[in-house]
Amino acid sequence: MAIIPGNSGTSAKAVDGIEGPTAGTPVSFPSGFKGSLIPETVSDANLTMSISSPSVIVMNPTALRTVTLPSTSVPANYSVTVINRSASFGIEIRSSNATLITTVGLGQVTVLSTQATPTTGAHWSISTNGAVLQGGNSFGAAMRIGTNDAFGLELETNGVTNLAISSGGIVTVGPTSAIGGNTFAGNNIVGRTNGSTVGAGYKGERKQQDRLYAAALGVTTNTWTNILATPVTLEPGVWLLFGHIGFRGSSTSVNNFEATISDVSGTFSTDENLPYFSDGATRNIGTWNLEHGFAPSYINISASKTFYLVARATFGASTVSCYGRVVGVRIA
Repeated sequence: MAIIPGNSGTSAKAVDGIEGPTAGTPVSFPSGFKGSLIPETVSDANLTMSISSPSVIVMNPTALRTVTLPSTSVPANYSVTVINRSASFGIEIRSSNATLITTVGLGQVTVLSTQATPTTGAHWSISTNGAVLQGGNSFGAAMRIGTNDAFGLELETNGVTNLAISSGGIVTVGPTSAIGGNTFAGNNIVGRTNGSTVGAGYKGERKQQDRLYAAALGVTTNTWTNILATPVTLEPGVWLLFGHIGFRGSSTSVNNFEATISDVSGTFSTDENLPYFSDGATRNIGTWNLEHGFAPSYINISASKTFYLVARATFGASTVSCYGRVVGVRIA
């Protein structure tokens, strides 16, 4: 039984023949209640309505169904309520010319004719009573959804929360229970504080390769050499690229130290934005190692690119070995 209320009074009176919450006890309505008691028939089929059709349609669809609204003899302010009992399939509400007005998910929607003899979707309005509808709402003002207590608001896609607003207004975009979520508080991006690794493709992603001091690579005099066993490959994005180079050995007479982070294997790059170091002084690296740190360089790439740590030095019969590091940190 569907109950469609109208105006109500202030006191209740019993209506015989309809049981209330307690078996055998009639349900009570306010005195002066105006409305309709409509026998409820649950259907599972497309329906084309006429003015004589019940104004409340109840369906438990097993596939997408359509309710086509009436037009002939329909007055202005005529209402039709569609109730959907299925959480799996929707019910389309269409005007008599087949214009889609809205799709009803689990729940109900009431539409109201805005003029007599409505023929198009523009001749019907949706009475939402504040509900959020598939396809959007038209409230005539900004739509406000959310919580009125001390709890946050979460939106999910594919069954996973991917947008969360805390009760304090902090917004987290991305999987909140895994790596990769970006958190915003006012105009600030909140840094990661749980110690977890930043995922590939997210701001803060770090790529790094090292040649350790203990495993320094011997080089040939005046010959550019790749120092790292494995270069660093950066994916498209904006990165800060930096690192360091170290020279060690037994020679007391080494000069023309050079090193760079290069996008060309085994030699320096023609890209002047990449870090480069040169020292033409003669030094005794048998007593003191020579080290140089590369300041961060801003790198914006649209395709994957590989970077090498290359170095060379000029020396005599003694030995020179190199060690160092290349690091890329994604900033966008």
